[in-house]
Amino acid sequence: MIFSSACEVLLWYARYRSLVVALVAALVLAGPPRAFLSTPSGTVPLVMSSWCWNAHCGAPFSAAKKTATAVRGSTVSVGLGFVPRHVRVAIAGKQVAVVTRGRVVSWAASRGGGVTMHAPSARGWITYVGRLKVS
Repeated sequence: MIFSSACEVLLWYARYRSLVVALVAALVLAGPPRAFLSTPSGTVPLVMSSWCWNAHCGAPFSAAKKTATAVRGSTVSVGLGFVPRHVRVAIAGKQVAVVTRGRVVSWAASRGGGVTMHAPSARGWITYVGRLKVS
């Protein structure tokens, strides 16, 4: 559809506004769920590195912008928007032992660095990335 004026765009939007809103909502809901890394000092969002979810796949080019901080030995946890089948977590390229209870994955902070979490589920899989500083 080609519009010849801004007025035509506004008329089209007024006519189909509810359809546009429903389409945008469907696209948002069809995407993979977000995850958040929490420590005693705060919570930061993890970034989706790659995913296949509900028959849609993506590999956005983005890096973690915020760093979570934790004291050595404290509990680090990730809240997921789904229940994973299993989870693999690596920090600075080394796998760490985790405990998964429903939608929450946790481990004891022993090293800092880049965090990579791969979480498959019945609806697909997601690889999240983040940063953790341990002092």
